[in-house]
Amino acid sequence: MDGIEIGIIGAGDMGLLYARKFSGAGFRVNICDRPEEFENLKLKISQMSNPDNLICPLEDGYAVSRRSDYIIYSVEAYNISAVVKLYGKATKMGAIVGGQTSVKRPEIEAFNKYLYDDVNIVSIHSLHGPRSDTKGQTLAVIRVRASDEKFELAINILKCLESEMLFIGAEEHDKITANTQAATHICYLSLGTAWKSQGYYPWENPMFSHNIDNVKISIALHIYGSKSHVYSGKILLYNNYSSNFHRLLIFDILQRL
Repeated sequence: MDGIEIGIIGAGDMGLLYARKFSGAGFRVNICDRPEEFENLKLKISQMSNPDNLICPLEDGYAVSRRSDYIIYSVEAYNISAVVKLYGKATKMGAIVGGQTSVKRPEIEAFNKYLYDDVNIVSIHSLHGPRSDTKGQTLAVIRVRASDEKFELAINILKCLESEMLFIGAEEHDKITANTQAATHICYLSLGTAWKSQGYYPWENPMFSHNIDNVKISIALHIYGSKSHVYSGKILLYNNYSSNFHRLLIFDILQRL
């Protein structure tokens, strides 16, 4: 894989985590953020461990797309369509493109709409946050359209993350995420809202002294410690399946009557 360059559009926490992992495996990583953040991005990269100068900040997604062999869009789910529309036509001929959003339907719709037919699409989703190491974590891999050669190249690149790869379709991925992450996170966000409304810290209330309560509190604090845009994407997904969810909820209530 000599000469292969990775492109990352979006220099948020996950984008920078991927940049560190790919550069650590010897790949040149071309990374960008919004053009107005270019100077800040250069400062961030200069403060990172980058001994071989393999993490290369570029001014925008055009510069990243035109020279990279595997381009990963690491942007918010609600923003993915606009960003792909802006930079997609600059994609290097025959390159591989993927996204890191937690909601795959709008991401893949954007790829199919704005990318040329010669572009291969292998999308991913790391099922963990940026504060976790990728090693041993679950990595969803979604082959949308790709030749066998390009798909194999994508897999070989992704192996450096040392994650457990789960090969899955986009629709199945979104349903699983809706049933697990979205519903679970909304539950714990609701707990936090309730505690705030009641005006107390749960760890100071004797009603929440059981070990299972400690687990609930820890998970809620972990979720509240993450950035808000992580959950805005899940809301987009949750809305897609909300009618099914409500039907199941009503059925469950009727069963209990």
